[in-house]
Amino acid sequence: MLQSSRWIGQPLGRLGVAVVTLVIAVGCTTAPQASSGGGGATSPPAAATAAATTAVASSPSANAPASGACAPVLPTGTGLSDNLKGANGEPGVASSTVTLSDADLAAAKGVLNGKTVAVSQHIGVADYTQQVVGAASEILKSAGAKIVTSDANFDPAKQISDIENLLSQKPALLIVFPVDQAATVPGIQAANRAKVPVVVIGSALREGGEYASLITADNYEGGVIAAKQLVDLIGGSGEIAIVPYKFSLWHVDERVRGFRDGVKCSQIQVAEQGQTCTNENDCVGVFADILTAHPALAGGFGAYDGIGLGMNAAALTAGWSGTVVTHDLGLATAQAILGGTAPLKATAAQETLDQGVTAGRIAIKVLLGQTVPKLVFSPVTPVAKNNVQDEYQKLFGKPLQ
Repeated sequence: MLQSSRWIGQPLGRLGVAVVTLVIAVGCTTAPQASSGGGGATSPPAAATAAATTAVASSPSANAPASGACAPVLPTGTGLSDNLKGANGEPGVASSTVTLSDADLAAAKGVLNGKTVAVSQHIGVADYTQQVVGAASEILKSAGAKIVTSDANFDPAKQISDIENLLSQKPALLIVFPVDQAATVPGIQAANRAKVPVVVIGSALREGGEYASLITADNYEGGVIAAKQLVDLIGGSGEIAIVPYKFSLWHVDERVRGFRDGVKCSQIQVAEQGQTCTNENDCVGVFADILTAHPALAGGFGAYDGIGLGMNAAALTAGWSGTVVTHDLGLATAQAILGGTAPLKATAAQETLDQGVTAGRIAIKVLLGQTVPKLVFSPVTPVAKNNVQDEYQKLFGKPLQ
């Protein structure tokens, strides 16, 4: 259990892991693309189409080496990109710049005083969500707030219904983890009409709803980290698959963009990137189909660890000897990496406690009427067999078993 006092006044330190960079000198001329912010939709099928469109914007041939020098996109070693920007190019700040004083906390106790802070979760059972919500809740509870939550379980329509139910409880503030960057907007608009301030965690939203602040990981950097991991693990060449998330979420799209930029100067060819999935169960079948269609596949990237675990399960069933990397660190992912025999070998881990603490601080500042940064980035840490036990202990406060 986190101790509230340790999170109040001081910036949270980054979970530092040294990254050894490798320059692969293979010529290409493709330059990193600017983020489109992802294409949203007002319903799950349209969202899936938009996500797939974003993911396949560059064809496999775009990875082919061409004449001229190529400057590889490599991890910075800090967990944060050198140029923190949002979906529309707006500047962001590092989470370490967001602090909360004892005076702020004392003032918040007078403002909250038993009032409700509502949390609309996209995937309540996910280790990521539980860690972030737990850390944010501890700070808010220390200021006298009552926390109520809902779980959309991947369903955009249910999330809108959840938000309406939460708003009926007249919360002082609403925290939202969007299921879809467009389909969640009506829920944000409902909060705006009710004059309930909103803090968003995870993905940027399409235009149409107002929120005070977005707290997210540097997902582009996470994609670059995952690319570096896969390039090293498969020796810098071969065919790979990218499996994006089914719905349109800017932060997950950013991982795919970072991953593509991270492999483009290698001899790696992206053989498949158009098939999407939602969770571990339905990703098993998707990756099984990919393995059947591409028997020479050497590796794959799953845009979050639910996808990565589905790919891992399909690979084990098929007896595939390739390598999977992903993004995020939960128990099952950590266990697979530690075991060392499964295809899932590495991940780029969000610093979930950092995100939760930052969200709690931002929420209190909003309730106090203070100016807060519109966009806040938390670092991402590379995790492999050599450091997975240490990183799991840091994130979850208990040994990996």
